[in-house]
Amino acid sequence: MKIKSRLHIYPNTGPKTRAYIIGEKAALLALSETLKKAAMGVVGTDSVTVYANDGHDYDVYVTKDLTEAEWQVLTKPEKLSSIQVFAELKAEIDQRNLKEQSYG
Repeated sequence: MKIKSRLHIYPNTGPKTRAYIIGEKAALLALSETLKKAAMGVVGTDSVTVYANDGHDYDVYVTKDLTEAEWQVLTKPEKLSSIQVFAELKAEIDQRNLKEQSYG
């Protein structure tokens, strides 16, 4: 899903510090829907494209159900198998949609 609304996620900076999610209504609702889809979906991952305050878009990936081993070595989420599978499926769907648009 792509929403032209601003949202920024500020991670925590250490133990017992705060994390912040700041966004416009449409972006917060899109993130909420993405959280629900990831939690309830078969793949367990979903994404939403939002915009930072500088106007550049970025993707927020949400995933669930990591193994304990994955939690213990989690430094690069993009290397998680569930995120890799989701990214591959999403790319394939995007390619199909582009082909359909060019023929339609």
